[in-house]
Amino acid sequence: YIGWSHDINEDWNVDLSAVHYAYFGERDDYGSVDYTEVIGKATWSEMLTLTLAYAPDYSNAGYSSFYANIGGSWDLGNDFNLTAGIGHSDFSDDNDGYTDWSLGISHPVGPFTFALNYYDTDIDFDGDPDHNHASDQVVFTISLGND
Repeated sequence: YIGWSHDINEDWNVDLSAVHYAYFGERDDYGSVDYTEVIGKATWSEMLTLTLAYAPDYSNAGYSSFYANIGGSWDLGNDFNLTAGIGHSDFSDDNDGYTDWSLGISHPVGPFTFALNYYDTDIDFDGDPDHNHASDQVVFTISLGND
């Protein structure tokens, strides 16, 4: 990836990047799904971020994608943070777009940050067990290093 981030003033930051996703060991069923995406973010007061992303050839499938998300992080006191976001993906082919959302809480302890997040989408595969990769999930993360 390559990117550029700049503080406009003490309240606003812009972040522009280009990311190339390269999936090694691609599946026989799919072939290459590598693609490039350009991303723009505007953040207000380090707590609310609008993200816009565009991939001209999403997953090397011959159609484009557009993603918009608004999310934030809020201090709850006692070093706890609440995070939340909602986004929508849209595609230039006949695939339906979908909405995703998340809600989480995090807490730093020494050099580690512990986080518990819930992720979900409105994708409905009618219970097809081969396509349950978009089901809701609760994820517990331990990361080393604090911002």
